[in-house]
Amino acid sequence: MGAAELALSTRVRGLKREHVRHALWEERALVKTWTIRGTLHLHPADELPLWTAAVRAVEPPWYEAYGLTAKQGEKDRLKAAAMAEPAVQKLLDVFPADIRDVEEVKE
Repeated sequence: MGAAELALSTRVRGLKREHVRHALWEERALVKTWTIRGTLHLHPADELPLWTAAVRAVEPPWYEAYGLTAKQGEKDRLKAAAMAEPAVQKLLDVFPADIRDVEEVKE
């Protein structure tokens, strides 16, 4: 989260890394997602529907650029989000198998 924290701290006087992390992971007031130009951004959580609708209105879904279907794109997005979580990283250290290569998610 370093880049987002740095970008926000240059725009908001007195903002610290802890403030951004708290808003993102504890309050859930911020959301980290791919929107503008297909890059990762932080948005206010209550504005997420607006940003995602705007992106879908003007840009094709990101996964089409990689030749993926909507189902494959969603699976990859969820896998990437899970891998970014510290708790998942700790689990990877415990499991002997490499679960990064799991192709199917069972419901």
